[in-house]
Amino acid sequence: MNTLPLGWIYSTLEQVCVYIQRGKSPKYAPVSDLPVINQKCIRWEGIEEQHLKFVDPSQASAWGPERYLCSGDILWNSTGTGTIGRASLFGGSRTYPRMVADSHVTVVRPSNHVEGRFIHALISSPIVQSKIEDMQSGSTNQVELSREQVLSTLVPLPPQEEQRRIISKIGSLSTKSKRARDHLEHVQRLVERYRILVLGAAFRGDLASAWRAVHALSRPPMKPLGEVVSEIRYGTAQKCEVTANGIAVLRIPNVSSGSISLSGLKYAQLDAREYKKIRLEEGDVLVIRSNGSADLLGRAALVPSQASGMAYAGYLIRLRADRSIIDPKFMNFMLGAPQIREIIEVSARSTSGIHNINTVELASLMLPVPTLSEQRETVRRIEAAFDWIGRLDTEASSARKLIDRLDQAVLSKAFRGELVPQDPDDEAASVLLERIKAERAGSTPARSGRGRPRLATAT
Repeated sequence: MNTLPLGWIYSTLEQVCVYIQRGKSPKYAPVSDLPVINQKCIRWEGIEEQHLKFVDPSQASAWGPERYLCSGDILWNSTGTGTIGRASLFGGSRTYPRMVADSHVTVVRPSNHVEGRFIHALISSPIVQSKIEDMQSGSTNQVELSREQVLSTLVPLPPQEEQRRIISKIGSLSTKSKRARDHLEHVQRLVERYRILVLGAAFRGDLASAWRAVHALSRPPMKPLGEVVSEIRYGTAQKCEVTANGIAVLRIPNVSSGSISLSGLKYAQLDAREYKKIRLEEGDVLVIRSNGSADLLGRAALVPSQASGMAYAGYLIRLRADRSIIDPKFMNFMLGAPQIREIIEVSARSTSGIHNINTVELASLMLPVPTLSEQRETVRRIEAAFDWIGRLDTEASSARKLIDRLDQAVLSKAFRGELVPQDPDDEAASVLLERIKAERAGSTPARSGRGRPRLATAT
């Protein structure tokens, strides 16, 4: 163990808490007077009440007062890959006077001599989070933090007044971090808006207007997509498997980002005749033809050389450009222009929440078709603009990661006693610990911040 500052002491959650227990799994009702906090509700920044469930009124009496959550409780996700280890500080609810937790959540209730915000910050720090994987047990999808692991979680405990100074400092720095993140998220929104504006200008012919004037060319004509492609074809309906046996098949997840991703490929057994029809070539454009999200419907992606020879699934449509008329890159960009997106989203048909577009509707979309030389100049200008804005997006993303690292560094310093100065007049943490022990030994119930008694022992 590292040496702690003067006045600090190593303890455990069991020693500094008056109650540590998993919640219960109730019989649920559509709504009742007793809401249940579950894993989905729990976020580092607080409780998302829109995910609450409710105890069936017939079971309400089975929940004793000790299970009612108190302001200052820490709710710690204790099961589930991807959610295990996440914790919220409970601050009460304006909507519900009583709340409980389900069996996937451990309720950690600190003594009044230990600040709940301090324990929550400790759990969110690298001191605890870096050990979550070692603390958990069980199989891949059934991992859990046992109560014993929670009880034995190490707590570097400062004097109570220093706890408060640490919490105040963390809060001040977190406010600055949040402000920086908000600015960076705004940059991300601007990046997307800029890309849309670039494609809109390209579709109107504005992006290459100066180039066109130099070459004495007139504004390009509009033509239906069906006249500039040599083929429009649906993909295979064959079932795809994860096992790499057969032909690799691109599906919606491989296309939905707007570019071809070769991760998560699946494979299908295709006979020679079908494979010949749907074999992809570099420069083909794949379009999503069916999806529950209107925003994804009609999204297009250009097939790179790495995907040449693969096949594609039935929820996609392949467009093969007539290269004597239209450049594949230009066609792909035009399909992403806001003028085309508006037509697709407005006209999307919905059957049971699924939006569709067919080959006839795709073929009728009107695209600008300038000369091939102007198309290539337009593509060059789009790619140059996207390259510049892409660097800005990358820098913003790097800055967000740096802020995350800074936040973690702040927490690490906090629990080494390096974030705020020590005050020799503070009552030592060892005295706090003895007081907590004495209260528990005497079964003297401490009072919660909301005036309800807390248990003097963890049961």
